[in-house]
Amino acid sequence: MYDLVKTKRNMSIGIIAASVFSIVISLLVPSVIAIWYSVGSICIPGLLLLIFTAYYPKWKIPNKITLIESASACLSSLFWLVFKEPIVEKIMFLSEIEPMIVGLGLILIFHPIAMYITNLNRSNS
Repeated sequence: MYDLVKTKRNMSIGIIAASVFSIVISLLVPSVIAIWYSVGSICIPGLLLLIFTAYYPKWKIPNKITLIESASACLSSLFWLVFKEPIVEKIMFLSEIEPMIVGLGLILIFHPIAMYITNLNRSNS
């Protein structure tokens, strides 16, 4: 059944965690524009395909695979945002690639493969 005490505790923990995260980000990143750029570049690749598949159900894949796909897209964008400079020093044409493109590229590779495997499993069942 619905546990109100546990829900309030979880909400309090979430609010505190979000507050701490917000304070740390505001201290680390010097401008609001840079914060929006960073957060958008990291989060949008993980969310974009979820929104798209909500409107086109035939593109849906199982929830576990969707979670892995979204997390991978966000983490790859974060990785590129953090480690872009050392990589770009060695290969100059990579300096034009934005973190969002890295995450979207990963999803555009991963999602069709996941759809194929899912459809293959459904047809074999």
